[in-house]
Amino acid sequence: MADPEISDPLADPDGDGLNDLGEYAYNLNPLVADRNTAPTGDRGMPRAALDQDHLEITFVRRKPPVDLIYDIAHGTDLQSWADALAPPPHLTLDSAVDVGPPGTLERVTYRTTQPIAAGNGSHYLRLRVRQTP
Repeated sequence: MADPEISDPLADPDGDGLNDLGEYAYNLNPLVADRNTAPTGDRGMPRAALDQDHLEITFVRRKPPVDLIYDIAHGTDLQSWADALAPPPHLTLDSAVDVGPPGTLERVTYRTTQPIAAGNGSHYLRLRVRQTP
């Protein structure tokens, strides 16, 4: 625990490109290279998909009260981002399923409120996790 190369929030002891904070946020093992784990069961990296003309993002998160904040942003390029849940919301919670010990983890899917029309430009979602102040 005293070694910052192993237990620091920005450390990546398993070398999979995901730091300890991300491993904790998505209920992954910081000592196993599991970055490509899909969000099924009680663990997994976020996945975005297009479903029936709606963009979706699915991920496992720790339930409140927790020491993390999960921020979802949307954009039409990879430079400018806006809070996807701020009014008027760009995303809505489509599903939340408890996974893991009661009250600790849930697998959520957020879905765009409006269809993504073909030929109507690019649309992106970004999920950032940060520690509470």
